[in-house]
This record gives sequence, C-alpha cells and structure tokens, in this order.
Amino acid sequence: MNQNRIHHPRRLRVISVMRLFGVFDHRIELNEERITIVHGPNGFGKTAILRLVAGFFERRYSMLRSVPFESLNFELDDGTSICVTQVSEENRKVVKPELLVESVDHSWKWRYRTQPGIEIPRHFVDEQIPWLHRIDDDVWFDNQSGEQLDTSEVIDRYAEYLPIKHLPDKTPAWLQEIQNSVNVYFIRANRLETPAAPDQFLRSGRRRPFLSAPAVANYANELSQRIQRVQTEYANLAQSLDRSFPVRIMSQNGRESLSLEDVKKRLAALDQQRKDLNSVGLLEQTSQEVEHLPEPDESQLGVLTVYITDVTQKLDVFRDLRERIELFRELLNDRFLYKQVRIDKRQGLVFQTDSGQELPPTSLSTGEQHEVVILYQLLFLTQPDSLVLIDEPEISLHVAWQKPFLKDIARIASVTKVDFLIATHSPQIIGNRWDLTVELKGPRT
Repeated sequence: MNQNRIHHPRRLRVISVMRLFGVFDHRIELNEERITIVHGPNGFGKTAILRLVAGFFERRYSMLRSVPFESLNFELDDGTSICVTQVSEENRKVVKPELLVESVDHSWKWRYRTQPGIEIPRHFVDEQIPWLHRIDDDVWFDNQSGEQLDTSEVIDRYAEYLPIKHLPDKTPAWLQEIQNSVNVYFIRANRLETPAAPDQFLRSGRRRPFLSAPAVANYANELSQRIQRVQTEYANLAQSLDRSFPVRIMSQNGRESLSLEDVKKRLAALDQQRKDLNSVGLLEQTSQEVEHLPEPDESQLGVLTVYITDVTQKLDVFRDLRERIELFRELLNDRFLYKQVRIDKRQGLVFQTDSGQELPPTSLSTGEQHEVVILYQLLFLTQPDSLVLIDEPEISLHVAWQKPFLKDIARIASVTKVDFLIATHSPQIIGNRWDLTVELKGPRT
C-alpha cells in the first residue's frame, strides 16, 4: 500500500484496458455505491486487471510489464487521465516491454529501476523472500503472483527485502503525486501465508530472513500491538489531563456547568462505554456508582463537568478501533459454528470453543482462516478512501458464507470509507446485486 498520501485523495472512476493478452478490450466504471463487481469466464482477465491497478498505483512497474496489453487507462474523479502503453525496443534480442506513461501535460518511460552493475548473491533471494522459489539459475517462481521473475525483476519488485542499498525511485514527481492520491490495497487469492512482520524489521533497519507464517497468527500479533499502541496513547493523554486537572478546576469558576440530571446521564453513558471497551479487550473493567451519587452543590457540579469532559476525551481515543473490533468480532461469530473469537490485548485474537477451550489459529478450517484474513485486512489494514481490490473472495468460503458477503462489505465500507473492486466467479457472492456488476466479455466478432 502506498505511503505518504496527500490530504485530498482522488477516487478512481474508470479503468480501461485494450488488447489485454492481445485479445480483450475491457472498460470498468466504478459504482458510486463504492462496490463494483467484475465477473466473467476464466481467462478473460479479472485477476490481471486487479494486478494492473495494484502494479501502477503501488509503483511496481514490473507487474505491469508481466501482463501483455496494448494500453491501460485510468480516469480519476477530478478529471485526471493517465495512459500506460507497453512498448518494446526492436534492437533487443529478448523483447521485454517497457512502459510509456502519459498524462495531458507529461510523459515518462519506465525501463528498470535496477541500476547497471547491481548484483545480488542468489542465496540472498532464497533466504530473504521465502515465497520466491528458484526454478533455474536466474529464474524464480513467485508464489504470491504466480509469475516467473528473473533477477532484475526480483530486484525491481522486492528491493526493500534484499540486503542492498535501497534503489532510488525514478518515478517523476508529477506521476508520484497522482499515484499517491489513489491508495490501493490488494487482497490476493493466495492470502493465507504472509511474510512474518516484514515492516517491523524494515522500520528498524535490521536485516534478517523473513519467515513465512500463517496470516491468522501474524494478524493476531498485529492486533495485540495495535491495541497496546492505543492504550499507550490513552495513558499519555490521561497523564496530561490529570496534570492540568487542578488548574482547569480553578478556572471553571463562572463557567456554565452541567445540571445534576445531565451529570448522571453522562456518567451512566461513560460507564456503559467502559463496559463496551472492556468487552472488546481494550480497557480493564471499571464502573461508577452513578445511582448513589449524592446531591452535589454548584461548585461540585463544576468539578464533575470538567471530569466528564476529561473522561470523554480519554475514551474517544478508543472509538475508531472499538468500532472496527466490534464489527470484526460480530461478523466472525456470526459465521463460526461451535466456536467464537474474542479479543485480548496480549494475544490479539483468541479462538475458543463454546465451552471456553482455547484453539490455536491453525486449528481453524481453511474457510474460517480465509474469513478471518479478509475481514482483518478490510477492517484494520485499509486507510479511508482506499480502493480495495479483492480477488476471488469465494475461495474456501461455504455457500452460506458467500451469500451475506456483499452485505458485510457494505457495513465495512460504512466504517472504513473505502471503495471495493471485486473479481469473482460466484453467483452467490453477487446474489441479487447484478446492478453492481461489470461483465468481462470476449472480443467482438
């Protein structure tokens, strides 16, 4: 996912590709309802289109080069239009297409960002990128994308994982600004194995082999860290407010205070909010004796007014994460039979039977793991105004789980404020929402 987004993101409105695989011309207009579904026979380019979108906006240009097409066009909601064309140099023995990127005012040709003379020992690739498997002296198979990559393509796509000095991004500023304004998150069909916490080591500057681990286990750990970060923010804010509390009490004189009735209502609401936060693993259980609150005088109402304002501000730190956790837990527990998920600040995700026996994440069925992974990525790893690309959400999902998928996506969109482009074969996923679909058709005869 692209980082350092601009403050006013654009939305992608139209994707069109000409001569995809040398055969297909497709045009996809994204729906205002934030959900667009692409369907069609195998081989017509559903997954390829998602990869082209992700490759362009994530600046992984070798992904675009690996899919044969003549031209690729993006139209944004502010009128910006970008055209990407594959071109080849005729004097090369092996034709490897380059990319010509054009807007109304600019053009730029991409070759490789790999600089001449850069070499890497092949065992570094094997150690650092476990989802790449060497199948020849200079060729690797990418389990994530299903492609064959040579060394230059490996360096271009995965330079950040390799023990080499990071290569500069040659993308011109005008193009980076456009790409950064459309935040894309790609949920691939092969999603149950992930590299174990690569971002953590990249941020720290340390290098070590990345181990492949079940995605569910990694996300359990990631959620625990997320909870702890929010709790730290809560604690820091609480300390700051507590330090200034006496000063603000003294300056309350003459200011309007809440009435006794409002004080009781607000304290009761805060007490319920604490219970809700406790139920999702964000806050230890505490409660107020609201019902037995003695009749305060006017000065005490002023103190209580400041107290209520402070507690409201503190608990608001949890609001966004609480909404996501509540929806995540609700959707999963609606799907699971004879087991449920609860949230724990130390373990993140805890799966247990109805009798309370804890289960390791690997004991979940493949379908259950897919459900956990998709929902977690959608609710916790996407930024507002992102375009989320989902490839074959029906994989390993029982038909009974496929039917409510769009309804769940709509609820997620209301919380996360993202757009969805979904590639599927499943009529159960689509249900009665054919109005959201775009059919990929064969060439006109």
